[in-house]
Amino acid sequence: MSREEFIKIGLELVKKMTPELMQDWINLAISSDFSIYYSTIDRNSQKLSQQSFLELYKKGEAYLEDFPTIFCLSARLLLRRQSLRTRRRTLYLRR
Repeated sequence: MSREEFIKIGLELVKKMTPELMQDWINLAISSDFSIYYSTIDRNSQKLSQQSFLELYKKGEAYLEDFPTIFCLSARLLLRRQSLRTRRRTLYLRR
């Protein structure tokens, strides 16, 4: 699946699911201004994240370097790349 196809499906799903999700929140008595919300897959969010990345890059806070280890934030562990096994898995999107 191409990136464009993935984004298209994601945007369609967001459009379909947002009213249902908002109604669930209302049913749970969660108070919010439901006229204001965002999606992390929409064009505006993509643009903002790209701008943020470029700003970090210009400050020298984002860089590309090859490391022999990967740091797992949740477990606070260093993992050797050689210790990792890669396997292919098929993921399905339920519609």
